[in-house]
Amino acid sequence: MNQNKYYHKLIFRCLSYYGKECECCKENIREYLTIYDTQELDAKESRRQLLHRAVKVKDRTRYKVLCLNCVKGYRENGICYHKEKSTTPSP
Repeated sequence: MNQNKYYHKLIFRCLSYYGKECECCKENIREYLTIYDTQELDAKESRRQLLHRAVKVKDRTRYKVLCLNCVKGYRENGICYHKEKSTTPSP
């Protein structure tokens, strides 16, 4: 099987099980979504290995569907930008 097709099949399987929208901001454009491992912030494994493990383990408390913006927020600040804005008091 073509590696690219295999990768897209893994993504489809993950999104079918874990959900097809970002758990934080409800973004649902497929190209913006990814699987996020909440227990390993600095994972050294490849995306393909992560997707394969997420399909095999099926642990909704560990793996989340997030958009790329939310993932960036979690990696840089430990909290999503959307949640950060909602908890910041307005002037």
